[in-house]
Amino acid sequence: RPLIEALGRLAKSEPEVGSRLELVVAGPYTDAELELLGADVAPARISVVGSLPLPAALALQRAADALLLIASPARSQLANLKLFEYLVAGRPVLALAEGTEAGRIVAETGGEVARSDDVGAIARALGRLLQGEIPPPSSDRLREYSYPPVAERMADVVERAIARRPYP
Repeated sequence: RPLIEALGRLAKSEPEVGSRLELVVAGPYTDAELELLGADVAPARISVVGSLPLPAALALQRAADALLLIASPARSQLANLKLFEYLVAGRPVLALAEGTEAGRIVAETGGEVARSDDVGAIARALGRLLQGEIPPPSSDRLREYSYPPVAERMADVVERAIARRPYP
């Protein structure tokens, strides 16, 4: 709800900016979510494309101007596969995920993070996104979340466990 409210607020307060904004939502939905996504946010737009096969979903991510990740501290603290798909896509990432592990990773890789329930912060972040102020993830910063560094850290943990040495 806060995202849709922020989208509508931005579109109404800055129609020129709002007219360049289309939120494309892929995935499964509940009836309540579909009703919410049907809100009038003109001149911005919301397109609901439904569930897509993985290759089509990844192609949509790579074609997007930016990617939006939503994670609430009340629902999940975990970083999920979607986050890593987004980082690999090389598009700017806006994470409505402050206070979550996903939000921390997005911030560390150069993306924008806002609270998922803060309408004002979401609207400001969307504005920054549309102004081109949020860069794609930094390849230097992504290295920490890519192979082989991740595999090397895991191997170190396993070796320390076998040797019963504490992990630093």
